[in-house]
Amino acid sequence: MAGVDQTLSINRGKTLVLLSYSFGDYFSTPDIDTRQSHTVTAALTQQIRPSLYAQLYWQLEYSRYTTFGRDELRDVVGVSFIHQFNPQTYLSVFFNYVDNASNNSLAKYTTMNIGASLQYQF
Repeated sequence: MAGVDQTLSINRGKTLVLLSYSFGDYFSTPDIDTRQSHTVTAALTQQIRPSLYAQLYWQLEYSRYTTFGRDELRDVVGVSFIHQFNPQTYLSVFFNYVDNASNNSLAKYTTMNIGASLQYQF
């Protein structure tokens, strides 16, 4: 995978704006999932309190599955809240909406996800 991204810090470092592009060339065996993907991501992160952050994000991914000529356009929009307990431990609560369009009717779907995750970095 290769890509570029640009992050802009504003509001004395309390607001981050992220724009990124990536390209991936994925190989699989069997080759049903072999594909090339182009992904664009935009995110806005705002510090609400010293240990609490809110993030709004959007991602658009185009994938070309080479074996079957399948094209997919995946559109994701979401929001998350991240609480930092200490430099290694985070709790995230998130919601996102995914719309996956495809020229193969079996690969089309729309979903909403809600969840939480606890992360410890070492």
